[in-house]
This record gives sequence, C-alpha cells and structure tokens, in this order.
Amino acid sequence: PTYARILELDGSDPGALEATLRRDMPHARRGDPRARKNVLAALRALVGIASDDETRLAQQLRLAISLESAAASDPEAGPSLMREAYDRYREALSIDRLSVTAATGLARLAARLRETEGALAAALSLADIAAQPAVRARYLLEAAEILLGATDERLGPTSDRRTRAGALLQRAVEADPDAIAPAARLSAVWSEDGHAERLVDVFRTALKAAVSGE
Repeated sequence: PTYARILELDGSDPGALEATLRRDMPHARRGDPRARKNVLAALRALVGIASDDETRLAQQLRLAISLESAAASDPEAGPSLMREAYDRYREALSIDRLSVTAATGLARLAARLRETEGALAAALSLADIAAQPAVRARYLLEAAEILLGATDERLGPTSDRRTRAGALLQRAVEADPDAIAPAARLSAVWSEDGHAERLVDVFRTALKAAVSGE
C-alpha cells in the first residue's frame, strides 16, 4: 500500500500511521500477532509525535489500552507489555490527573504488578474524581492505607508517610462523617503519633458539616 511506502521513507507520518491502524486494528483484535505488532508500533510512533497535551493524552491512553489487551493474549510477551501499559497509564495520568480511564487503568495494573507508587497516585486521583462523598472517602482511606503499609522508599520516610496518611484520613472523615473506617483509622494513627488532642476538633467539624448538610 502507498502508506506503507510512505512509512518506509518517514516513520512518523501521521496519515500513514493512522492508515496502518485502520488496516491492522481489526486483525489485532482477533489475535493476529503481526497485526498487533504493527498496531503497537504505530501507536508508539503517534505518541512520539503528539504536538499537545490533549493529543498526547488520547494517544497514551489508546496505546495503554492496546498494550493491556495484548498482554492478556500473549503469555510470552505479556509481562513486558503489561509493564509498558502501566507506564503509559502513569504518563497519561501525569498529563491529566482527572482522567478516569488513566486512573482506573493505573489502579488495575498497579494492583497486578504490586506497584505501591502507582496505586497511590491512582487512589488520590480517583478521590479527586469521585462525585459522591462516600466514594471519595473510600479512595482517601485506600491512599492512606497504602502509605501506612508501604515499604517503598520512593514514598518517603515512615514519619512523612504517617503524617501524609493522617492528613488523607482527616479529609476522608470530612468528606463522609458517617464513615466508620476512616474515623477509626485516624483515631489509631493520631493516637499512636501523639496527636490525639486534634481528634476532637476534626470530629466536631465533621459533625457540624454533616448536620448542616442535612
């Protein structure tokens, strides 16, 4: 095809890359290894030539979804494809931290790869995305638990992680004063860290907010 010859001369030609996707994507979805390889190569090239954040976000997500799908059907290359998909979701979330697709994709793969840094980033974004207070509180609690249970030095020293976790638990209590789990966890953390006196003000403020909201 003409676009194949164009790509031989210029591997970054957008029109030719999109034509490759139109040709090979249906075959790739049916499991054709050669078509899948062509699709991933074209998507990687399109990410590389994206001229603005909106386009880069869309291309990163398209690539991440394709990589994740390919990983599920290719036992041999699956681990490396899944790792790249995880990285692509992270890059997408760094462009738009309120992207639902990026956040849920990152959360999904972080759990499978046991990546606490990615799991934390995803939980924090999902908390900001959540429209319902109970859902927001649940993701804030999840983020706090990741910090409290982490051994990954990239998340900072233990003291810093506990301070950050306490702040997240406070936000969770304020978001959903009726939620028992965040309140109990905050009580435990601040009591252990010598900040029990702060609990009264937090719970009083949360209670007032809940009453006024009714």
